[in-house]
Formats: sequence, structure tokens, C-alpha cells
Amino acid sequence: MKRLLLRLGGLALIIGAIWVSLRSVNPVEALKSEVAKNGLPGLAIQFNDAKLVGWSAGKRVWQIDSKKIDIENNRQRAIFEGDARGELMSGDRKIASIHTDKAIFNLASKDLFVPGIADVSIPNGPSLRAGKVYFNSAASKLVCEGGMDASLGAGTVHGQKMTIDLINKDVTISRLSARSGWKKMEISMKS
Repeated sequence: MKRLLLRLGGLALIIGAIWVSLRSVNPVEALKSEVAKNGLPGLAIQFNDAKLVGWSAGKRVWQIDSKKIDIENNRQRAIFEGDARGELMSGDRKIASIHTDKAIFNLASKDLFVPGIADVSIPNGPSLRAGKVYFNSAASKLVCEGGMDASLGAGTVHGQKMTIDLINKDVTISRLSARSGWKKMEISMKS
């Protein structure tokens, strides 16, 4: 009886040691432990100093380099944090450059959202600083809902909300005000 108890006890120790050693080399368990320690329960994948490219209908619609990129467990969002710099595309043509501290890409809708402030530059167009920027990749439209300041030559335009059709180069600005170093500055708008 004592022998049986000793053997069972020894077997339990061996199984325990094997379980601990397997757990420490299992990358999935190690990742789960690391995620739990860092408080990132919904995180599936994290990249550091990486570039992510967004595609829609077989065409590249944006690309962003960032210090950190998190992909959520449900694969619904990619979150870019820390000096995120990117390009918004139409076909193979760059239609805007963007620089921000944080951006969120919705993997289902293929849209990009900047919850804070973004610096946006449009080739042969304005450079602007805007808040709450949305990029609708299907329509190639950029919407700034958190106020914006745009540099246009020697002047600055401020608006509460702005929508830019990046393909047709149409701009709509609400609650517009302008400042210029010139004596006269004209702003024409479509109705």
C-alpha cells in the first residue's frame, strides 16, 4: 500500500513537472500570460515598428508605418499608436499623406479613423491640421469633424467640419473663417 502511494505521488510529481515545462514552451500559453500581465485582453497580435497596408477590391487604399500596431482578438480593428505616418491611395496614386499619434482601421468597413489630431497633406492641395478625421476608402472621401486649420498659400482657413472628395478634388467646409497676410483674400465655394 505504501509502495502504491509512493508511486502515485511520484507519478503526480512527474506529470506536474511535464505540465509546467510544456506550458512554458507553448507559445500560445506564453502569449496569453504576457497579454494578461500587460492588461491587453482583446489583443490577438501586436507589431512594433511595422507597416500595415490596407486593401479593398484588390487595390491598395492606404498604408501606415507605426511604432506599435495592435490587432484585436475579433479581427475588427487595427490600432496604430506612436508616430503613425501613412498614405491614402486611390489605385496606385497617393491622394493624401497623414501623420498622427493614433489611428484606428476598421477591418470590416475598410475605413480609417483618427480620434485625435492629424496632420494631412494633399498633393497639389492644402496642408491641414484636423481633429477626428475619417477616411472612407470606398468613396475616397476624407471627413474632418473636430475642427481644422488649412494652409492655402499665404493664408489660413479655419472650419468646424470639412469634407474632401479626394478623387474629384471637391472641398466642403462648414463655419468657415479665413486669415491672410494679403489685403484681399477671396474664397469661392460651390453651392
